[in-house]
Amino acid sequence: MVGGGSLMAPEFIQAAGPSVVGFRICYPDVSSEARGKGYPKLVAEYTKMFGEAPISGYHANAYDAAEIAIKAIEKVARTGPDGALYIGRKALRDAAFQSDFDGDSGPIKCGEHGDCATFKPAVYEFISADPSTFKVGENPKRVYP
Repeated sequence: MVGGGSLMAPEFIQAAGPSVVGFRICYPDVSSEARGKGYPKLVAEYTKMFGEAPISGYHANAYDAAEIAIKAIEKVARTGPDGALYIGRKALRDAAFQSDFDGDSGPIKCGEHGDCATFKPAVYEFISADPSTFKVGENPKRVYP
């Protein structure tokens, strides 16, 4: 049996009981080797700030998306004579699509259609029915790649 990323939670282990052992989930590869150089620092800072590691597999992608938006806004934002901030939609889009940097999720380089990152999937398998052992990469452990 294979499930989706929404099942990546200790509550799923609790609900499924012993039948969870051997169950596999498709989810983003959140291992450090699948991410950018800054990824360990992002996780450390997040953990320090919130008292736990990120709970979503897309946390690094979200951070990189915010960085794309912020850099694009900084590049194209203009202050009008009335003091109002103006951001042209096309200019913002074009600036975002020119993004090219080493993101926390990996290399960021946007294509002509706005695809800016490479999705790195993984398969995880539950090895214990004890909800207290839940930790992405350990239970469930990554079995692919």
